[in-house]
Amino acid sequence: MGEEIIVDRSFLLKGEGSLELLDGALEVFGYTLSLGDKVMVPRGKIFPFIVLERAKVVVEGGKIIFPEHELFPREWFEVFDVIKKKLGEKRGKPFIVILLGFVDVGKSSFILYASNLLVKEGFKVGIIDADIGQSKIGPPGIISGAIIAEGTLDLSNVQMEYGFFIGDKSPPGHLLQCIVGVRKILDKLAEICDVVLIDTTGLVFGGPGMALKLSKVEILNPDMVIILEKGRECEHFAKVLRGFNFNVFRLPSPRYLVGTSRTDRIFLRDIAFKRFIDRSKIVELELKLDDISLHNTILGSGISFEPSNIFPNYVRWTELSPNGFLVITKRDASSDASELKNVARRFLVSLKSVNMAIRMGLDVEKKLKESPIFSGFERDTIFTLSNILMRRKPDEIPIVILPENYYENLYVGLVDGDGNLLGVGVLKNIDFKSKIIKVKAALRADINANDIKILKVGYLRLNDNWEEIGRRKIGLG
Repeated sequence: MGEEIIVDRSFLLKGEGSLELLDGALEVFGYTLSLGDKVMVPRGKIFPFIVLERAKVVVEGGKIIFPEHELFPREWFEVFDVIKKKLGEKRGKPFIVILLGFVDVGKSSFILYASNLLVKEGFKVGIIDADIGQSKIGPPGIISGAIIAEGTLDLSNVQMEYGFFIGDKSPPGHLLQCIVGVRKILDKLAEICDVVLIDTTGLVFGGPGMALKLSKVEILNPDMVIILEKGRECEHFAKVLRGFNFNVFRLPSPRYLVGTSRTDRIFLRDIAFKRFIDRSKIVELELKLDDISLHNTILGSGISFEPSNIFPNYVRWTELSPNGFLVITKRDASSDASELKNVARRFLVSLKSVNMAIRMGLDVEKKLKESPIFSGFERDTIFTLSNILMRRKPDEIPIVILPENYYENLYVGLVDGDGNLLGVGVLKNIDFKSKIIKVKAALRADINANDIKILKVGYLRLNDNWEEIGRRKIGLG
């Protein structure tokens, strides 16, 4: 049973806990509660309640805090008014606002508050959640887009309309994909919304942070950039952005915000996965390796051939492309890696020799049949493989040796032929003999699995409960 209390001044509720309004009037992030409304505050979160009228509430769990200062800086409300004024002016395109700032400064809180206020004014609000590590709208590892038509207590209650798969919990190694994803979703929301508010990750320091944020600003061409800070930790962004014509506002972070622990961040990611799964239909897919386009992996990017022609019988799959020579083994072959690489390198050198001989007009048919390397190959296969090396030197092609279970449990994005994200999944198994990829997928209810044309291979490893259990190294496999 909860505790019934009377509140006559603004307060915070630290999760995990809940609050039910019995009498009076309360506001949460610009959303006015109705009598009987129950607000759930998850673990790792703090919700601010502004008392509009002396209220009676029932609190269960959590911790109520009565701060000595205002819940939100007055500067926030000044900028809210500026946005509303700009939206009141006749425009031919949506008003675009980008939020920048380190972690735990209130970027998503600002967006939620602004969304609720703007919806009250009758504006259609678009939100892009590009914080792939702490996603509010879509599952982790996704840049998501949503349309807000009515007030909401929490961005996690909002349905994802558009998504772009990154497949990792932080941008380094995926800067270009992060920029492309935000741009693509903005293009969709711009056709529908009056204003688009864009949340970003907390990556603000170092070269990658500056490159990512500055490139986003340049490609999105916003009308306003808001920098949220506890001190002056984003001074470098303020100096770099001052040369642009758009408005830049530096706003203080709410004092009540505290850092989210690593444990709570992992917990919140798990909750974000489960929330998305609960809204989706779960299906077991069997995708044909020959029919599907694979992204973010060397697998499926070249020409496969029978491995027994040159490798020991524990090699299950061989594939050659200009970007790499992939060798899949039945087991962990790390102890044999040196020998396998030597065999692969000799094969590449021989292929290059064949290609050069063909281009010189020499007759290679007899030598190929007598060759201990090529005698087991069809003529056309040799010629096709040799052409891969036409513009490449053998030592320029990396040799990648992986066990056959390497791809298991990887987080994947399921995409149609137009680049639209249809759902996400966990890659369960690849049968290299039958060329079948098995995926446990979470799809929107209206999605036909036959529309899946692209499988984007991510970097997180998940178990059957969609919990993170590991990570794939960027650039491997």
